[in-house]
Amino acid sequence: ELLGTLQRYGIVGATAGMDDILSLKVEDILERRLQTVVYRKGLARSMKQARQLITHGHIAIDGKRVSVPSYMVTVSEEANIAYYATSSFVDEANGERQRIMNQRA
Repeated sequence: ELLGTLQRYGIVGATAGMDDILSLKVEDILERRLQTVVYRKGLARSMKQARQLITHGHIAIDGKRVSVPSYMVTVSEEANIAYYATSSFVDEANGERQRIMNQRA
């Protein structure tokens, strides 16, 4: 059960065993937080901005607004993280969005 949960969140691989679970670090868990995934996907310029975008309702998973930065993202949800449909960040002409895209280029 534990192994399945860790695999669903992408914390361990499909062939992981008990040794892999015991060797996990805190960083492995923190990498699956929504705040971290938003930053790593390039939707925010910094971790602080990622947290702010999430709490202000600019981020959605599968089209549903998520406002909890500590939300644990599953592997299947990761590809569906984007700006919320009514967010001002959807518009690529948004000044802050352009700064985010320029920083990632």
